[in-house]
Amino acid sequence: MLAAGDRSGVVTLYREGGLGGTSLSESAGALLSLAWSDKGTRLASGSDDGELAVWDTHTGARLGSVDTAARSTGFGRAVRAIAWQPGEECIAVCTQAGAVQLWDPDTSTLLRTLRESGSWAGAVAFSPRGELLAAGGLDGVVRLYDLGLGGRPTPQELRGHGDAVQALAFSADGTRLATAGRDRSIRIWSTPVGTLRATCTGLGGWIGAVAFSLDGSRVLGADADAVAGVWEADSGRSISRVRRADPEGAAPVVSCPSAGSPRAWEREAARHDWPTIRCGCPRGARHVPGSFATLLAARTESEAKGTGLLNDVEVQSMLFEAAVPVTSMTIAALGEEGLPLPVRRRLLYLLLILVSGESHHTEADLGRPDLDVECQEAARAAIPLLHAELAREGTSGTTSDLASEILEVLGDDSGT
Repeated sequence: MLAAGDRSGVVTLYREGGLGGTSLSESAGALLSLAWSDKGTRLASGSDDGELAVWDTHTGARLGSVDTAARSTGFGRAVRAIAWQPGEECIAVCTQAGAVQLWDPDTSTLLRTLRESGSWAGAVAFSPRGELLAAGGLDGVVRLYDLGLGGRPTPQELRGHGDAVQALAFSADGTRLATAGRDRSIRIWSTPVGTLRATCTGLGGWIGAVAFSLDGSRVLGADADAVAGVWEADSGRSISRVRRADPEGAAPVVSCPSAGSPRAWEREAARHDWPTIRCGCPRGARHVPGSFATLLAARTESEAKGTGLLNDVEVQSMLFEAAVPVTSMTIAALGEEGLPLPVRRRLLYLLLILVSGESHHTEADLGRPDLDVECQEAARAAIPLLHAELAREGTSGTTSDLASEILEVLGDDSGT
């Protein structure tokens, strides 16, 4: 069976070979987490209103539920991550408030609170024998609890991820833990000592699923761009990478036109391997050429604003790897004649953000601490275009002001 939960609070079971699904019931809040018991006869669900529910998967009956938020500190109510302990003795629950709790699924009673509050965990997992519990935090820290010691109040902290951890998996023998998330890396740790053994990179999107092969020799991960990768677990060496499907709503990768000469920005875009480039959205930068083409096709201000580049290749002026090639594409596009004013204005605003931003901390951790300098170096080729914008007859004050600001950032104040 496959279990799926949706935003309306409905849990649906799909049985092997069947086209339809069976609805178990409804929750008052949107479902954020699901977990099967060992035997598959029970299913736990967690919702954004703080409810933890347990279901009988054969009869569809609700066996019990509890308001976890009532036993948490802080303001967050949502149940972000859950996991059954092997043997089905308890359910680990991670709440929006940052609590890590153990609940008895038979009596709906709180057994133990391992953590009262703090950065919430987006993933939680038990080791195969149930003696270790790992919780991956929004702060990039993985906290490892040794339940054999009574759930020590200060867990071992595994540090190395530059952003939120969204997926965890123990190897079959329990000696290794794979962690992955928004920094687009998978890290493999020795347990219970917590030493880092290998780091796996190469995916462009946020990693939301990770697993070991049965023999433990490989680790597998999948990102939000529907790319699955396989690495050697001991060395982190990449073995393969394949895209399984196009995510719904993903912008296409634009290729050069089949007829006529490619535009300058298209030639620049064709120089880059976009699926391997990082941007600020969960998918990675595969969509960037398509989003850029959409921008150039805009005719109104509203069309130009909704093209998926700002708050994507950068987030609040924090730059991602895609910012550098987008800078070159922007310069190439600004050299075209006949650009509509809304497009030209948006391109100049985008260029200003790129040259005046700074590297996101995850990019610095991955060896790109000077993306702002790289963007500025690329943008120097636009200095003549920017001076031409200042001198353009009938230019709007907005575009000339943007051109002047860009020149100032680049150290060329002759136009001010």
